[in-house]
Amino acid sequence: MENKSPVFSYQAAEAALCLWEDFVNATSYEGIALAGPRQAIVDKMESYRAAYGTCAARAVMLDSCNWATNVYWKLAEDLRDAISFDWDFIPMLNDLIDWNPALETPLKPSEDEAAELVTARWRALEAARKK
Repeated sequence: MENKSPVFSYQAAEAALCLWEDFVNATSYEGIALAGPRQAIVDKMESYRAAYGTCAARAVMLDSCNWATNVYWKLAEDLRDAISFDWDFIPMLNDLIDWNPALETPLKPSEDEAAELVTARWRALEAARKK
């Protein structure tokens, strides 16, 4: 029997692991409110997992890993140097995924749009920190 499993680069595998780590971290603190709009996104993540199961949620990470890697490399070099891949960039990407439980396959913005959204969010966070 031929193995038809997809092959992932090291960077894509790391992205999948980081996406999953963020998903688990964000949804594992029952009863603890998160800051700002992230709570609404986490509520959708939890609803998605309740509707389709943990395996389906984890599969989204595998389906998203090349997207995540490509978005990262579309960021300006100064932003890639400033942003932490796993603790800043990845949560921003998970927040861009539409975790609507009515959609069996969550929607993601295009790579270009995601890079623009991450850039705008990071620049806004940096400006707020400087105030």
